[in-house]
Amino acid sequence: MSGRVGDLSPRQAQVLTEFRGRVQDILPELPAQHDHYLLRWLRARSFNVQKAEAMIRKHVEFRKQMKTDTIISDWKPPEVQMTS
Repeated sequence: MSGRVGDLSPRQAQVLTEFRGRVQDILPELPAQHDHYLLRWLRARSFNVQKAEAMIRKHVEFRKQMKTDTIISDWKPPEVQMTS
């Protein structure tokens, strides 16, 4: 099985369900919450739930530190650009 939506083995489907449950607290902070997105994290760690969870949590922390979700709304052009 490829580990993609529509082509999951029973074990992979079970791991996806477990993964979704384990990251339920951070789902609203993710750019996407659908199975396609979550499966990318699981495939990246060969469906190891612990490693995928650690990786996605680090990703969320990075997004918070870098303020990636508000970068466009918070950005102020340099004064030189505003006066041109």
